[in-house]
Amino acid sequence: MTDLDIDPKDWVACESCDLMVRLPELRPREEAECARCGQVLERSQPDSLRRTLALSIASLLLFVVAQTTVFMSFELDGLVQDAWILTGIQSLFLDGKWPLASLIFFTTVAAPLLWILSLLYIVVPLRAGRVPPGIASAMRFCTLAKNWSMLEVFLLGVLVTYIKLAGVAKLGIGPGALSFAALMLVSTLAGLSFDTRLVWSLVWNRSEARP
Repeated sequence: MTDLDIDPKDWVACESCDLMVRLPELRPREEAECARCGQVLERSQPDSLRRTLALSIASLLLFVVAQTTVFMSFELDGLVQDAWILTGIQSLFLDGKWPLASLIFFTTVAAPLLWILSLLYIVVPLRAGRVPPGIASAMRFCTLAKNWSMLEVFLLGVLVTYIKLAGVAKLGIGPGALSFAALMLVSTLAGLSFDTRLVWSLVWNRSEARP
């Protein structure tokens, strides 16, 4: 194979075993797997940018609702107390457990928001036919924020807490909790629809088209 036969757009390194693999042309919804370890290297996502944009906007709206409405209500001996997502984090800070509070805030509030915003930063200009400035840094930041976003872990913790407190107090699920659960689902779909190979292909083609 000569240098003329190598097109950087067609080659990827397997994240599991580092094998360099030349990707074939994929039909809609097909997957390419690593020949050495079987890791999924690429999925063909039809109409990826449009669906990612729609799901990202929906995720942002759900995030706002989840953060600004009642997450759960507690009733004990006739007294009712409403709790928001930030209520528990604030309580941990006031109790002096700031490392745990900071970790929960970052993984359930900051990282998910940054991931959604980074997706929008990448997808919106590409949908408009432009390459956003600093696309390489934005893609790395998007991956990092996604890795730190742990909505499902927080939701699992809330579910365990709900089961433990159900026999002690009367609990109510607020719109914040429902929005949070929907956010977890919609943001997962946004990540699945985001075709990184398509993004780099568009960036490469538009860079080559510049005079």
